[in-house]
Amino acid sequence: MGMKKIFNLLLKIVFLVSLVIFPFGQFLRIELPNFPEIKLQPLDFLCFIFVFISLAKKLVLKEKFKLPELAKIMAVFLGIALFSFLINVFTVPAFSLVSSFLYFLRLFEYFLFFWSVADFLKESYLPVSTYLIFAGLAVAVLALGQYFLVPDTRFIYNLGWDEHYFRAIGSFLDPAFTALLINLSFIIWLSRSFDRKVKNIYWWSLGLIFLVSIGLSFSRLNYGVLLLSAILIFIIRKKTKLITLIVILFISMIFFLPKPAGEGVNLLRTNSVFAKLENYQLAWKIIADHPVFGVGFNNYRIAQRKYGFLSEENWQSTNAGAGADNSFLFTWATTGIFGFLTLLFLLARIMQKSILLAVKNEMALILFTSTIAIAVSSFFVNAFFYPWVLFWLMLLLAKFTAEN
Repeated sequence: MGMKKIFNLLLKIVFLVSLVIFPFGQFLRIELPNFPEIKLQPLDFLCFIFVFISLAKKLVLKEKFKLPELAKIMAVFLGIALFSFLINVFTVPAFSLVSSFLYFLRLFEYFLFFWSVADFLKESYLPVSTYLIFAGLAVAVLALGQYFLVPDTRFIYNLGWDEHYFRAIGSFLDPAFTALLINLSFIIWLSRSFDRKVKNIYWWSLGLIFLVSIGLSFSRLNYGVLLLSAILIFIIRKKTKLITLIVILFISMIFFLPKPAGEGVNLLRTNSVFAKLENYQLAWKIIADHPVFGVGFNNYRIAQRKYGFLSEENWQSTNAGAGADNSFLFTWATTGIFGFLTLLFLLARIMQKSILLAVKNEMALILFTSTIAIAVSSFFVNAFFYPWVLFWLMLLLAKFTAEN
């Protein structure tokens, strides 16, 4: 076996292992007792191994390094993020610098992961969308299992998470992120439903599982994302008559969902709305004081502590400390106006490149709709920088780049 085949085999193994562990989410998180700010994820480690093997392959086989256009935009964003970190390095306590810099390294790693996977897929065919559907199915099954077996998850509040009662939070311990990942799976399923030759009961059952698990999350954000994604796909595929059907199914699903007592399942709840508005106000205050270069990527936890937004008791351990409930405000607050504009340009360029091919190209349709779903979600949660969402987006981008 030649060196090239050995490298490709290793890359394939790491790639598949990363997809196997993907659905287990926060269950696999590793916390360091002496460094409560640092949370390690096996998925990050596997992405690093994939990138390392890919770079080693390039060097050993003396292959040329070619950066796709989107990778160049990502490189610009990384440069801005690193600059914002460096100019704020003396404003951050020494013990927090490691944690802050690790966030930058993670982002750097995932952007490199996009390039590495795109390069790999040009030589080795892998049904990425099929793999992601199965990963999403596992996420949905775990969420449904948790909902029926452990519906009362208020005890996780003591571990730094929000408390939930009779909501599908799954292995990510958060209904919004769990439902978003299932939504992304549903987008692939729906996009492939038009051209799929064999549509049996198992295929349609798969879609039903996605819908039910999203419904039981009681995430209003993801209800909207589900409806928007389906409508976009129907419009692009010129199946506008089906829009009425999906709206009726959507309303029926909401009507028939079990709604036990509790604020979390009340779709008219206002507590979370006011909490998000307060979160946005805090982000705007940081932006107002650091509009050009930000507080540094990612010094957001430190900034929140300085402004008194986090309590001294748990500012290091709380899971809500390192980000805002809006990826765009978070980006502006940490990297400044230039990082914010670069992120907008990156997302706009992804959508522009994919929409041009979405009518006839299945992968382009999936990428475009998924990017819209992530962008919309990023107004209400820090979706873009969530490791599993970023991993998902990088895979879709890599597959699209390799094919086009």
